[in-house]
Amino acid sequence: MSVNLGNKPYQGLMQKKESLAKSKPLPPIVLRDITEALSVEWRYNSNSIEGNTLILQETKLVLQGGITVKRKSLREHFEVVNPHEATD
Repeated sequence: MSVNLGNKPYQGLMQKKESLAKSKPLPPIVLRDITEALSVEWRYNSNSIEGNTLILQETKLVLQGGITVKRKSLREHFEVVNPHEATD
């Protein structure tokens, strides 16, 4: 696979990569924030594929705020909070 080094999106990506490399090691709070954001997005995408109707913002509220969303089933909430037990 050849890469067009003159490609602007590629150049922008490489600049971001270099900037990130200069920032290492990342502060613990930044790592925590990245981990939390990825966890929310992973659960949202995984559940959405399976038919869960919670949107990303609702998924975040359920995970981080422990709330329930109107007009959404308890099953959908359980799939977000504990995806392994929801399918057992």
